[in-house]
Amino acid sequence: MLDANDIQIISKIVSDALAEERKHTEAMFAEERKHTEAMFAEERKHTGAMFAEERKHTEAMFAEERKHTEAMFAEERKHTEAMFAQQKEELRTEMLAISAQQKKEMHEDMLAISAQQKKEMHEDMLAISAQQKKEMHEDMMTIIESEVTPQFRTLAEAHEVLLERMTPPEEIEDAKTDIFILKEAVKNLGTRVKALQKAQ
Repeated sequence: MLDANDIQIISKIVSDALAEERKHTEAMFAEERKHTEAMFAEERKHTGAMFAEERKHTEAMFAEERKHTEAMFAEERKHTEAMFAQQKEELRTEMLAISAQQKKEMHEDMLAISAQQKKEMHEDMLAISAQQKKEMHEDMMTIIESEVTPQFRTLAEAHEVLLERMTPPEEIEDAKTDIFILKEAVKNLGTRVKALQKAQ
């Protein structure tokens, strides 16, 4: 049976063994941690280099893509501007053609209207002239029938009376006066006829 001394010795041996084991374990953990930290540092270094390389490659790829995109946009813009310029020129040509056609049509319309107006004016002038001639002829016939014919009839009757009998001197003077009046009337009638002829 173990006594107190033996228990104390055993306890010390166990304690020393546990202390040694703990010391060995701590040393092993320290070594493992150092190894792990070194491994993580190496891995971090490798990962950082890899990320740096990847970033460099990505930036180069983006730069190349941007360059390609800008070139594509520049070419597209150039093509679009050329297309707009072509469309603008075609529109200008069409507008000029339309304007020329409209001017031609307007000129033809004006000529047609002018010709029609001239024709209508000529017809109106002919109608007015014919109407005026008709009215002047009617006026002349009315004047002749109302003034000239009665005076010529009176003159003929007076002439017949003179032929039938010897007219006394005073009647001769009256006849002369009537003849003078008749001549003046005929003269006035001739003046009016000339005025009517000039009015035509």
